[in-house]
Order: sequence, then structure tokens, then C-alpha cells
Amino acid sequence: MLSKKEKKRVAELHKKIYDLEHSGRRGFCPQLIPLYREMQTLYRKQEDLEDE
Repeated sequence: MLSKKEKKRVAELHKKIYDLEHSGRRGFCPQLIPLYREMQTLYRKQEDLEDE
């Protein structure tokens, strides 16, 4: 299970990613790459903790 701080960060990342994906820009936004990577890291951490 993620800590409260990590859960809050996940919520922030979801909002930022959604806002960038739906900002009306056409094509891929390079600002999304580090956000996706951080989100992926948090999801993997959560999965590892649930497997234990």
C-alpha cells in the first residue's frame, strides 16, 4: 500500500496528465514523458507491495 504522500502524488499526476492530454494540443506533448515515468514507478511500487 502506498503512503498518504504517494497517494496524493498519484492524484496530482492523474490531474496533470489528464490536463495535458486534453489541453487541445494536437500530437504528443513531451511534458508527459516524465509524468508517465513517475506514475509507472508508483504503480510498480504498489503492485510489489500488494504481492508481498
